[in-house]
Amino acid sequence: FSIIAAETSSFEGGAPKADFLLFVTEDVPTEYRIEEYNWLFAAEQADSAGADIIQGSLGYNTFDDPSMDYSIADLDGSTAVVTKAASFARDRGIVVIVSAGNEGASAWEFITPPADASGIIAVGAITSSGVKATFSSVGPTANGQFKPDVVALGVGVSVIAPDGNTTMADGTSVAAPLVTSLAAGLIQLYPDKSSAELVNLITTTATQGSKPDNSFGYGIPTFQAVRNYVERQSNQIAYPNPFTNTLWISLQTNDQTSVYIRDVQGRVIMNFNLPEVTWANSPMPIDVSTLSPGVYLLQILIDNPAYSATYRSLIVKH
Repeated sequence: FSIIAAETSSFEGGAPKADFLLFVTEDVPTEYRIEEYNWLFAAEQADSAGADIIQGSLGYNTFDDPSMDYSIADLDGSTAVVTKAASFARDRGIVVIVSAGNEGASAWEFITPPADASGIIAVGAITSSGVKATFSSVGPTANGQFKPDVVALGVGVSVIAPDGNTTMADGTSVAAPLVTSLAAGLIQLYPDKSSAELVNLITTTATQGSKPDNSFGYGIPTFQAVRNYVERQSNQIAYPNPFTNTLWISLQTNDQTSVYIRDVQGRVIMNFNLPEVTWANSPMPIDVSTLSPGVYLLQILIDNPAYSATYRSLIVKH
């Protein structure tokens, strides 16, 4: 809660000006499915109160009564009670953000419900070096979804402890509130976007938006990446055209990308390799101030083991 809501002289959460409803759904001494129904009742109350986001850092797979246990095959987005509850909330237009689970180093390994629900954001954990935390649960779901959906810092995260002191905490339970804070800021900036649009923006513009996997999902989301995507100046790959001293390249790929500028005879006048291009740094400025006025051919090559793509267009310098 402090990660999102705290506002002190030394600690500020990601969305301290938001309004909050807190629901206790967990019965700490025991583990039974009634807690999933408690989650459902809380979600219904949140919906009735007009909540924009539901943040949950609970996951369920095994219980004190083994007959209640879920299997990995049940991670299909439609079996677990709490997964159904998260899906109901999603369908009501609420952005649902949950922890992916801390089972990555256990025999279970996979995400825990409700993280298997589609159309929500299940958050995995990474270290400050960008490495997957060993405990962070992985995908896929039983029905083939990439999971987690995104990742955020989940090791050494600053929090305010119950005694009021600042300390550090680990887990996907502290990674998820970071993404929740991001979502709150996006709702404030883009109030006309639907919940489904916001979820899509967060995943599409993350660092692995073009090639998700089952450790990092779509990668690390950032506010700037979403903003660059929504407010991009042009749908063109290269602009403006005609240009003067700067050409902007607007694309997203994690693959090796080479740019060639050729004259009308096809001779290479300039060429260079782009660093990793994501929506966080796209559009990327290219200095073409040394080019003489004239007509050129711009060629962009994306090298991927599974495919290769080439973009060509005529560009004109004033």
